[in-house]
Amino acid sequence: MVSIFQNWGGTIRWQPKDTLYPRSVDELQQVIRKNDSVLVVGSRHSFSRVLEGHDKTTAVVDLRWLCGVKFYGTKNGRRLYEIQGGTILRDVAKTLKADGCYFINTGSVLEQTIAGALSTCTHGSGSKFQSMCGQVHSIDVVDGYGELHTGISEESNPTLFLSTLGGIGTIGIIVAVRLYVDEDKPLCYSSEKIEGNIFAERFITVAETCLHTEAYWFPYQNRAYLITRDNTTAPVDKRGVGTYIQNFVAGFFGDWIYPVLVSLIRAHAPLSRSLSIMYTNLIFAFLPKEKHVGFKSEILSEEISRKPWKNMEETEFNIRADDLNLLLTRLADILNRYLNSYELFLEFPVHIRIVHSDKFFASPFQNSDSTVFLSFSMPNIANETNAAWKTLADNGECVWSSILGVFDEVCGRANVRFHLGKSVPDSALNETIMDRMPGIFTWKKAHGYYNKRGVLTNSLSSDLLKLVQ
Repeated sequence: MVSIFQNWGGTIRWQPKDTLYPRSVDELQQVIRKNDSVLVVGSRHSFSRVLEGHDKTTAVVDLRWLCGVKFYGTKNGRRLYEIQGGTILRDVAKTLKADGCYFINTGSVLEQTIAGALSTCTHGSGSKFQSMCGQVHSIDVVDGYGELHTGISEESNPTLFLSTLGGIGTIGIIVAVRLYVDEDKPLCYSSEKIEGNIFAERFITVAETCLHTEAYWFPYQNRAYLITRDNTTAPVDKRGVGTYIQNFVAGFFGDWIYPVLVSLIRAHAPLSRSLSIMYTNLIFAFLPKEKHVGFKSEILSEEISRKPWKNMEETEFNIRADDLNLLLTRLADILNRYLNSYELFLEFPVHIRIVHSDKFFASPFQNSDSTVFLSFSMPNIANETNAAWKTLADNGECVWSSILGVFDEVCGRANVRFHLGKSVPDSALNETIMDRMPGIFTWKKAHGYYNKRGVLTNSLSSDLLKLVQ
């Protein structure tokens, strides 16, 4: 019997027809040609329905055996590495570090495969950096007919290139990528605690000049924890005591305190208000102010435990940076108002990052103008199984719907985008999606050419394709 498929957080579960593990591109091509419905997966990190197929009719194809990293050459003085689609980013990082290189920019979680990260526009933070898709020179792609397209770049085939990268796996399967990398140079890591209403102005000011800027915003306490990583000529130093305390606190709270919090809230919904505030107060109290210099491979990498992600949903809203101050004020108001009636709350601080616009058709940052977006990653407990909880609070979907209303009110609907690799509110999956995704028409057109049979599928892309007219 075929086992139940689930993502790494356990929030997506369904019954596939079969699970296949091709050991070569040729085998993958045969799988595509012999099946009517295929869902290709990497490390199953996503919270989104891009990891949900159609029960008992969709075969899961796992790319884990299509892995490997090697130096490819140079282009315009920049180093390129060729990476097979099923390779885990952490394994890529080890190879690059050994060669004195590192990713130009990357997200916190390195447990993803390179194909998965590029198919969902995984990103780090920095006003000068696009998502990881912006670091790609060329890709090899197997399309929905099982045909292999090699060396696809923006110059050689812009439609296939710009629709596959960020295309949530339904235009083609990325089996290899040539990725630009950076020198593993020193960066200065700095963190600070910010109290009161000065955070928005401080964040934008710092982000304009600093290489990498991100923050954790605590809505109920009107506080923020600002982190910067910037170029420096200072020598690499030994990590201070504060760094070890920071790592210990993050691990302890993530691995032990947060799972207990989730269990208590699931069992006793009325405790949500006090537990949420207590948890965020403790995090803010124990996270130290820290500054040190280290190599980029150390400073940009974080050891993220899987435990905190269990039974969680996460939605990412992306807006233009100009709206930050007003948005935080309105968001704080609605969260505080709903919190008092147990109708809506966030158990985790909001992760705010900054990303430069790009050209990729299904990207949350796609824009014809050169601009920067702020991404708001907002985790929430998946509580659809708890009847008592539903009585006292909106379910997870309504949490996102309520917050989406605030974003639309402040920023305008066309300026609020979604990261398709994370949970997308059902309330956004209607005709308004065409306002939010300006490149979606071209993405659908590419789908009709490279995957007209509809073999490469997931439930989110199926909904999107029906909506786009």
